[in-house]
Amino acid sequence: MIRPTRSLLFTWMLLFSVTALAPAAASAGKWKGSEEMIDGVLHVKNPSEGIDKPMTIELEEVYRLGGWSEDEFFGVIVGMLEDEEGNVYLLDSQLKEVQVFDPAGNLLRTIGREGEAPGEFQNAASIFWMPDGKIGILQTFPGRIVQIGTDGTPYDDFTLPALPDNETGFRLLFGARRVGDKLAVVEGVNKPSQTSFEQINLLNIFDPETETYTPLHKASSHMSFTNVVISEKEWDSFRNRWSGSESGQVYSVNDLSDYAITVYRPDGSVDRIIEREIDTFERSSEELDRVKTIYEGFTKNMPFPVESYDIEPNHPPVAWGGLYKRPDGSLWVRTSLGTVNGPEDEVGAFDVFDPKGRYIRRVILKGQADSLNDAVFFVNDHIYVITEFLNAAMAAQGGGADEEDAEEDAEPMSVICYRSDQLLKAAGIPGGKSADSR
Repeated sequence: MIRPTRSLLFTWMLLFSVTALAPAAASAGKWKGSEEMIDGVLHVKNPSEGIDKPMTIELEEVYRLGGWSEDEFFGVIVGMLEDEEGNVYLLDSQLKEVQVFDPAGNLLRTIGREGEAPGEFQNAASIFWMPDGKIGILQTFPGRIVQIGTDGTPYDDFTLPALPDNETGFRLLFGARRVGDKLAVVEGVNKPSQTSFEQINLLNIFDPETETYTPLHKASSHMSFTNVVISEKEWDSFRNRWSGSESGQVYSVNDLSDYAITVYRPDGSVDRIIEREIDTFERSSEELDRVKTIYEGFTKNMPFPVESYDIEPNHPPVAWGGLYKRPDGSLWVRTSLGTVNGPEDEVGAFDVFDPKGRYIRRVILKGQADSLNDAVFFVNDHIYVITEFLNAAMAAQGGGADEEDAEEDAEPMSVICYRSDQLLKAAGIPGGKSADSR
């Protein structure tokens, strides 16, 4: 069976529409990078060497759900939340429901259901806290934000106004999350014509109080119907590599091939761009074929034939979904180098940055994960691994292996919850002391 890479999870949507700390303790070394103003924007230029020595953390498994268990069943888990009591809310796009589990992994209730009425949804893409404390569920198309209480009480949909710059076309919603008292939203506008197709992807901040948008970033993808070429660099956009903070900042990788993270302020201006020196991570011929096979699986139901696939020769520096802004102020970046080629007992390799964007160290998180197939979520002080993530998503959309092979190779999805009391220390915050003060 060909194992896919996770960087391509929602390509079909774009076309249509991670108990003991092993290494030495924090050295509190000196940062060897530099800060430079370029065209009025602060660039934080990090060297390949971090402030402190690399770390390896053995994650502690809290519980495991699904898989071959008869107690839980998952279709495609696409997102999750934790409330103040530590309960986790798992959004299942295929089953069209949210399963709620307590901190020990016991099922409490199921909320939401399929439909179009308040509290009902389909084609769900993400789950997040609304500014007023309700749960928001983002429906890709028709684009809408469904609101529901933690107890399952349905509320009226949250309505987004017309897009800025008078963008018109078929509107899609790809992702959202709360940033301070606002929402960061990733949207797409499809603009087909007789001979071509264009999708405009937008990263905006929406203020519910004033009902106004603040644009952050915009990128377009194009496709000619007379010579259909699927370009990885063009279609695997920033929407797969972004995050947000409670302070209202938004973090985005705006170019697939660059290790450059743009940090936006709530007013839409650029606060800084975080960069790091890295080695090029070239794809092998087998990896190139694997990526192409995934694109073929996602596009095989298109109404017109694809002439060719333009696959990048190198792995993207930042892995799919690889930006995690933690409550302690640190930024964790899951990298392709060290993750794609890592052993099976590692959740991944992470570059950790302090709130100023200075590279602290590389951290290896050890736990069960298939780097080519599983998804990793940071939620508060937990790390969740969703097994069979890409395989399940491909199967749900009619891509991937043939039906006979899929049945033979099918593995049920599992949710593994990990924790560690070493995450703050790894981020250079021993004893709660922020790395800002160093």
